[in-house]
Amino acid sequence: MRKLQILKTLIDLFWFFSIIAVVGMLFFIPFMFLSKEVVDIPIKINGVLIKVDSIETKLILTVVVISFLIFAYGIYLFRKVLSLFQKRIIFDNVIILLLNNIGKCFLIASILSSTALFLYPFIYKNKVVSIEFGSGFSSFLFTSSLGLFFMVLSEVFTISKNIKEENELTI
Repeated sequence: MRKLQILKTLIDLFWFFSIIAVVGMLFFIPFMFLSKEVVDIPIKINGVLIKVDSIETKLILTVVVISFLIFAYGIYLFRKVLSLFQKRIIFDNVIILLLNNIGKCFLIASILSSTALFLYPFIYKNKVVSIEFGSGFSSFLFTSSLGLFFMVLSEVFTISKNIKEENELTI
């Protein structure tokens, strides 16, 4: 159970910093759209430098922010799962639903941000498109795999719950 406590602490810390980032984004996005001037703040997301000088790039940045909000919601759901695990609630329908929703959040966030950052060179008229398979948490492959992992874990918990219920009936 010590590992569970360490994981919960790390996720809580990640959640805390995510909330700070969300608050900053909620102030920045309206400022960005209401500003008539070019925003000269260099914004680099997953290795892509975004120059905010047109409505298209503002929309791409907004999609990336929305994907981060969805990812942060997935982290929030993960915190709930860990809290239930600490209470020794494991094979429950709530856990199964939360794990599936975490997976969907991570997968949707990964697809949204990767698609937006892939389309950015076309919209910025750069015409130079590059596909990178980076390493780390910003990688599309990693975050989408993490989302699929949580969805598979949800199915495993469903199977385990059914087996547990059958065992309780046969005794």
